[in-house]
Amino acid sequence: MENFFDQLDALYQAGDSPAVERYLLDCLQQESADSPALVPVLNELGAFYRGVGRFEASGSYFHQALNCLEKNGQQGGVSYATVLLNLAGTDRLAGEPERAIALFQTAMALLQENGQQDSYEYASVLNNLSIAYQQVGQLDAALALLYLRMGEIDEADRCVSQALRLFEDMTEENVHHAAALSAKGSVCYQKREFARAAAFYSDSLALMRRFCGENMEYAITCKNLSKAYAATGKEHESEEMQRRAQAILCRLSAPST
Repeated sequence: MENFFDQLDALYQAGDSPAVERYLLDCLQQESADSPALVPVLNELGAFYRGVGRFEASGSYFHQALNCLEKNGQQGGVSYATVLLNLAGTDRLAGEPERAIALFQTAMALLQENGQQDSYEYASVLNNLSIAYQQVGQLDAALALLYLRMGEIDEADRCVSQALRLFEDMTEENVHHAAALSAKGSVCYQKREFARAAAFYSDSLALMRRFCGENMEYAITCKNLSKAYAATGKEHESEEMQRRAQAILCRLSAPST
């Protein structure tokens, strides 16, 4: 599957979600079962369905990716940790924070074992694990992870900033740039740099809408932007973002006809 990501990014950039789904499903048919080449396709399918709020399908494809890696003896590597991170993200959005926490912790341990503390994936684990802790009421753990222990926030900030520099140096826009901008916004928010957080969240929303439309991640970033606006005293803007997030969540949760 030569140029897989180039073709996928082009479809995302065109904003054609049905074409993205068709392309990914077609790619599944091009490789034999359990081939390592299927892992990126399965992983991207999981991410796509998570983005449109189809969490059961998302989790199923992430599990298939993990099984494929295991059958090829790659369960201890960075690829495995990355899929675990993505699966944990689906569980968190699906309202299963306890299960997400266990997966995030496993992914973080694997990334540490592979010397990936400087990676965007590691920064993402820190950010998402903090959110999951807050969901289950473990505020002390969340704050210790990303607020009170300032060294970890500074490290996360450095990792995300490095990822952003890589994206900014690319000749073409990349769909994953939006996630990096959102992560930077979250780090800034934890450091109480609320105006900067709002700016990064806003930039992330623009890219998300361009590549993926107003999906689940878009709604969550709207909520994050709402909080950042509120922290800077922009109550009108905060309420507008909250309304937008709620409208998107209602649309995504509505039964299909």
